Amino acid sequence: MQTMLKLVLGFSVLTSLFLTSSAQNCSNYTFNSSRVFSKCRDLPHLSSHLYWTFNQSSGQLDIAYRHDGINSTNKWVAWALNPTGSLTAAMPGAQALVAILQNGTTRAYTSPISSYSTQLQAGNLSFPVTGLTATYQNSEIIIFATLSLNRNVSSMIHTWQEGMVSGSTPQAHAMSSDNLNAKETLNLV
Repeated sequence: MQTMLKLVLGFSVLTSLFLTSSAQNCSNYTFNSSRVFSKCRDLPHLSSHLYWTFNQSSGQLDIAYRHDGINSTNKWVAWALNPTGSLTAAMPGAQALVAILQNGTTRAYTSPISSYSTQLQAGNLSFPVTGLTATYQNSEIIIFATLSLNRNVSSMIHTWQEGMVSGSTPQAHAMSSDNLNAKETLNLV
């Protein structure tokens, strides 16, 4: 009996060490591109993480949005700021950075979201975006971009999502609790 308890205890300790060491929160993640950000946040839904550096005097926001657990080759992910929205209506008015993974190739583009029935069509956002790229590696998609925001902003509503791709068209995201709650106020400074 005592031997069995020791085995169970030993297995439990090893399992907890493995799970702790394999968990990749934002603070212990290093980008391959040697990019460094001043802040990061493990987002509460959809296995996502946000990294950013905000220069309030210029309004320049450098971001990396990392979405883990991508196990399909026909998937889209998006991260968006909503300069005019609220937490109750975060989607309409959102200005999205979208990455589509299709047949092993990743494509990034911008999409202004005007309503809940969006198909994430490509278009210009209400603020300039430069350096927009996306990568797929190790079952995760990372979107990088620089956004030029209003210099007076210190917080904004943001939202993030995932869904499937059919043909070349992003399909609606699921309506699960995680999807519907993937929004919050982001304090930039």
